[in-house]
Order: sequence, then structure tokens, then C-alpha cells
Amino acid sequence: MQVSYLLLLFLGLPLVKLALCSTNSRQISFSNKSGRDVKVFWVNKFSDELVTQFEKLRDGSSDGVTSYLGHVFLVIELLHDDEVNRSPREVTVEVSKEHGQVFNILENFTIEYRNSKTKSKEQAETFLAKCSENFKEDEIDDLLSCIGSEMVDKIWSVREEFTFHANLASRQRNEVSKYICSDQNLRASEPSRKEEWVKEDHEIASVDILHEDEYSNIHLMKNFISEEECDEILSNSNSQFSILGPRGLTNEKYLDFVSQRVYEYANFYTTLGLEQVGQEDLHVFRKTKTNYTTQNVQCDGECHGIPFQPGQRVATIINFCNVTPANNGGYIHFHNTGVTVIPEQGMTLFYSYLNPNLETDIGYTEYTECPISNGEQSGIKHFFRKDVSSDNPWSYWDLLYKDQHLSNNESK
Repeated sequence: MQVSYLLLLFLGLPLVKLALCSTNSRQISFSNKSGRDVKVFWVNKFSDELVTQFEKLRDGSSDGVTSYLGHVFLVIELLHDDEVNRSPREVTVEVSKEHGQVFNILENFTIEYRNSKTKSKEQAETFLAKCSENFKEDEIDDLLSCIGSEMVDKIWSVREEFTFHANLASRQRNEVSKYICSDQNLRASEPSRKEEWVKEDHEIASVDILHEDEYSNIHLMKNFISEEECDEILSNSNSQFSILGPRGLTNEKYLDFVSQRVYEYANFYTTLGLEQVGQEDLHVFRKTKTNYTTQNVQCDGECHGIPFQPGQRVATIINFCNVTPANNGGYIHFHNTGVTVIPEQGMTLFYSYLNPNLETDIGYTEYTECPISNGEQSGIKHFFRKDVSSDNPWSYWDLLYKDQHLSNNESK
């Protein structure tokens, strides 16, 4: 039993990695073993509309589709011309969080459900049975060696497949980025809902919720930072300012107000308990057509489902103080949510990529920032970190992880 469990665990590792790098989409398939032809509908849960997915899935055939978590499908038996006096059998299925879902439609019109985990278990049991035939109970070392050999072949096969799909997805994202950045008529995404947030001076900032899920958020705010605050901060020759003073500037109070406000907002919407001590500086950016030409696909922090480590970035805020002329490029496109942000003067963009359970984003905050077409964009940007302090500031953690990375590479 222990050997079987360990084997299942190892076989599941590549599948876990695949799952962490995906979004809410799931590849599902229907396999008709019912002895009858069937029709498959997608059920719109908001309108109860039945949308035909497969007009006729013949007996003995299979077909697949890309769906999403929570989607419901209805499978209905297709009757023969001489069966008008009876009602067709039907069954519903719902897409779960597992990957590699297969819905086998059986003769009694029930569903046999399989997924990547059940497939891994079956492979583990197959390997164990195959190796057990040739070894006695007291030959555990030889048995494990046999199982290990089978495992290595399987893991490398899955790894090669994963690498292929990861490289393909990367190329596709780059092509989409080029298209997005060259589209002069691109429209900004509409919010799923609107909220209001009260600032420290009791003024109201409007909040557009563009994306929210258990791992990440993307918000747009208006009236979050005032024109006076922008002018005072950008008038300094410095490009970086510490979150906490004193800074030796004549306009300290504006930096204090903005610093406090961004942390109140971040903590209100993430409940991560972020402290101002030990954080990165506020960064002033000034983008022009000549000094900002990249359009790389990137994440500000961890956005591939890797476990959170202390001191990592967990959220970003960008205040656009000056966008001259209007609509001069610099689009920010979040690939896996379809959210597009077109910078406007006075706009603030906030996005987070860690939830209160310390689970990192699984790709929703991966984005491309397009070049400026003309004019200038300037403003204030800040990266939030968790578990930093005066004793262990952000630079301590960056240096620590860099040293660990170098040490791991040297040991290979």
C-alpha cells in the first residue's frame, strides 16, 4: 500500500505542475459507451438556455471541448423514429477543478467519471502489478528499483509534453502581445461591478472591479490620488522615495499621505496585513516613445502557483499622473483574464497576486505593458511585499533568494 501511494504521488507531480500553470479553463471530453447516439448541450445557468455542443455524438465515439470550472452539460439520448412513445434518457455533468476530465456515458445512462488523478492511480497500480509479478515479498529493493525505472520513463514523457505546451503558450502570448500593442482602436475592459472607497480625508474614490477570484484582483480607481499630490511628488528631481519619512524634502506630507493611502487600500482589499516598514521605495516613472520600447510578457511577483516565500512581492499599484496626449499607447493587457487597461490621466491601477491563505496567483496577473506611441506618461508606482521588516527589508530577501539560486545552480 505504501509503495502504491508513493508511486501515485510521484506520477502526479507533473500533473500538479500543469494544473498550477493553468487558469479556470479545463479540457474535458465525452466518451459515448451507452449503445445509443446522444446530443450534448451546454447549460447556461443564468438563462437556462441549452446551447448545442455536440449535435450527434455517435455510440462508440469521443469528442472534447475547452470548458470552465462550474460549467454544466446535459447529455440527452437520441431516440429512433419508432420510439416516439417514450421520453429520452438524460444525465447532467458539471466541470470540476480536476484536470483531464473524461465523462464516460454508460449503457444505463450513468456517468463514469475519470480525471488526471484517477489516471495516475491506474498507472501506479499497473506499474506495481507489472513489477510484483517478478519479485517476492522479501525482494523490496529490487521491486522499488523496477518501479523507479517505470516511473522515470513516465515522468520524462510527461515533462517533455509539458515543455512543448509551455513553449507553445509562450510563443502565442508573444504574438498576442504584438497584436494588442499595435491595435490603435483597442477598447478598455468594462468592470464587472463598481464600488466606492473612502479616503482618509473622507473623499470618495470610485473603484472598478475588472477581475477578482480567490488568488488575485485587478482594480481601476479614479480620484485616488489628487492632481496636487501628483504635481508635488513629480516636481522633485528624485525618482525614488522611501515609504516612510523623514526624507529631507519640503513636500514630505504629500508622500506621507500617498504612502499611507496605498497601504490602507491594499490591506482593505487583500487583508494581508502589509506593513510599511522594510518595503521598496515609491518609484516615479517617466515614459516616452524613445525610453520605453519593450513589450515583454511578465509578472511583477509570483504568478505561476509556486508556494509563497517571505519577502516576495504580492501586489502592485500604479498612479498615472500625466498622460499626454490622451490614448498615447502604454496599454496594459492581462492575458489570462482578457483585461485591457488603457492609461488615463488621474487613473490608478491596482492588482494583487497573493490571497490570505498565502496561495500565489496562477497566471491571472501575467501582463504585457505596451510601448508609448507618442508624448509622455508619468506617475508613481509601488510594489507591495509581505513579511518584510526593518531587520529584514525587501533587499535582504532578494539577496537571500539570489544566493540560494546561485548555490542551487552551482551544485548541479
